Amino acid sequence: MSPKSPLKGSLTPGPWPPSPLKGEEGRASLSESPARELNKLYDTESAVTESRQVDLAVLALIEESSGIYENIVATLTDNQLSLMRGLARQGTVTEINGSSFVRASGLKSSSSVNSALKSLIDKELVYHDHGQYSVYDRFMALWLCSR
Repeated sequence: MSPKSPLKGSLTPGPWPPSPLKGEEGRASLSESPARELNKLYDTESAVTESRQVDLAVLALIEESSGIYENIVATLTDNQLSLMRGLARQGTVTEINGSSFVRASGLKSSSSVNSALKSLIDKELVYHDHGQYSVYDRFMALWLCSR
């Protein structure tokens, strides 16, 4: 993993979705068990006394999932990947078709956003709630920010 830490201030770039499960189908996100993530921290430390210990545990979890994220990214179109990276950098976006977000994400137009967005929502890679969009897997968002 790159020595540059993707963690800038807060572990999550935006609000965490209210549940690790999406929809009535009961399909879990890639970060299936919050308990697994927390257990990782206590597996490696005898006492958690500093936020740096949490950051290192999160980085270890991201590294552990890196192969999965690379496989997912390999299936995305250029526009889908640009949109995912833009969302990862912003955390939560309300004006997904706004010119500043479209331009900052490296996309050409709002129509390219719309087609990429539909596919990413269908693949459950982007979370949409109350007019806000974010990368569904927060660890993947941090991984995208580090690349």
